[in-house]
Amino acid sequence: MTVTAIFLAAALSGGGWGDVDAAIANADPAKSLSRFSNYPAGAKSGEFMPNPHFWAKNIDLSCASPWNDRFGQQRAGTLISRRHIIFAKHWPLSPGTIVTFVDRFGMAWPYKLEKTRGIDNSDIMIGLLA
Repeated sequence: MTVTAIFLAAALSGGGWGDVDAAIANADPAKSLSRFSNYPAGAKSGEFMPNPHFWAKNIDLSCASPWNDRFGQQRAGTLISRRHIIFAKHWPLSPGTIVTFVDRFGMAWPYKLEKTRGIDNSDIMIGLLA
């Protein structure tokens, strides 16, 4: 289930948060808060090990970047198209940064941030990926 599907289902049903609520309620905080069992020093395919206890393991979060080559686990972004990423203007990423996305199997997909543009009167930046 993708993040978009969860929000769409919730919007259409007037709630639809039962599965998410149940996953959180049944989660063990000691084991289930991290998406990965490890956060490697680099971001190569096969280095990210999905956490089998992660409370949202059944949700496809591959659109959310857990890693970039300049700030590691900090300053993440979210894919909004195949070539565009959205992130916070107050926590910027610079052109040339390698932003890595990880699929549900732990495979890393690095993309180079080509250019960025801020949205006026907001805290939103849009980036173009090469």
